[in-house]
Order: sequence, then C-alpha cells, then structure tokens
Amino acid sequence: MSKIKPWKLISKKDVSVGKWFPLEERTYELPDEKIVDDFTVTTLADVSLIIPFMKDGTIGMCYQYKPGAEELTYEFPGGRRENNHKNFIDTAHHELKEEMGIDAQDFHFIGETITFPTKASERVNNYYIIDGEVNSEQNFDDNEDIEVVFFTPDEIDQMIIDGRINTSPSMAAWLQLKLKYPELLK
Repeated sequence: MSKIKPWKLISKKDVSVGKWFPLEERTYELPDEKIVDDFTVTTLADVSLIIPFMKDGTIGMCYQYKPGAEELTYEFPGGRRENNHKNFIDTAHHELKEEMGIDAQDFHFIGETITFPTKASERVNNYYIIDGEVNSEQNFDDNEDIEVVFFTPDEIDQMIIDGRINTSPSMAAWLQLKLKYPELLK
C-alpha cells in the first residue's frame, strides 16, 4: 500500500486578475505537517471535447490560432462548460455546433482526463459521435477563427508522431478512444 497521502487544503483566496483566467492562492498542510502558503491554482471551468467521426470515415478537427501557445493548432472541437449548459453533453453539443457546424445528438462518453494536475483544477470530459455531418452554421465566439479540417485515423496518428498535433487534451482523448474503442478505428 502506498504511503503517499493527499495534501490538506487549509484555505483558498481568489487572486484572479480577470474573468478569463481565474486564480486561487491556496494554503496546504503537507502530510509531514509542513505548510505551503503560496500555492497558486487556476480554477478554469471543466471542458467537453468531442471526436467527431464523419459519415465518410474521416474525423473532424479544428485548425486555429491559440495565443497561449502562440501557434496554429489542430485540435478536436471542444470548450468550457458555461452557466447556461445543463451538463457536459449540453456543452459538447453546443461546442460541436458552434465550432464545426455539426448538430449532433448522440454523444458517447470516452472518459475524463486532467490537463495540468499540479496547477489547474480543469478536467476534460471526452466524447465521440458517429456519422457526423456538417448540417448547420458555425457560430464562433468573438475571438475565434476556425478552419474545419478532416483526417483519417492513420493521418491523425502520423500527425501526432510528426508533432503537428501537439495539444495534450486532443492527444489524450485520441489515446483514450483508441484503447477503449479500437473497433471504431477499423
């Protein structure tokens, strides 16, 4: 049995500098009773991410500029849960329609991943859809400009190997899907 124990949260204080990147300064007591009183964590809202399998056998992705990384990225569509979303499937439905113009109803849960467990509370709920088709208008947020692109599963694998797909949420969701549902990729 492991001797590793969780830290005890003693207090937390909002130190956010703006609405787009919430921060908490936390104080923890470590298992050895030492106090860490300057640990900062971002409390970004959780995310729904969708791997859309299209009717023609390709898989849809979003190609867009990401200012944190300062580069154009290939990612599966997704976004943060907002107050007006009933649940994570509602978030997935909203984001897939907004970013790719795919109005789908049948979302299949793949699993949950954690993007940055040391410094962020964010969790990503991964889904896939089958037989997707572009059937509605895209409706971007004010700061979004997305090109919808389509790849085969083999092309996605090669793009990960080549470093052209390099965002951890998309790579983690792809691996999780491949391991849990290999029959989808045949």
